Amino acid sequence: MQIPTDIPENHRLSSRALVEFFARVDQLQLELNSFILLQDGKATAQFWRTPDRRDHPQLLFSLSKSFTSIATGIAWDNVFLDLDDKVISFFPAKTPKYISPNLAK
Repeated sequence: MQIPTDIPENHRLSSRALVEFFARVDQLQLELNSFILLQDGKATAQFWRTPDRRDHPQLLFSLSKSFTSIATGIAWDNVFLDLDDKVISFFPAKTPKYISPNLAK
């Protein structure tokens, strides 16, 4: 999948600030293997450290939990769901014919 790109200045961000950010990441020796900054659906900054590369899958381990919790908070804030809603209620086409007590929870 190709992500559309744009320059940071078109999205109220300084290219110089990004260069300084990347320099600071290197200076602090942070374990940041890849980075894509999306603004308004466009990549305005991106890099990969060797041996990582754009066309190679990245192992994310528990990162998906962070995105899921943020998305849940946004959905709750916008009244798309209630925190007492059952997860299976959002996927009626994916539920099996028999719903076990554990799945129902």
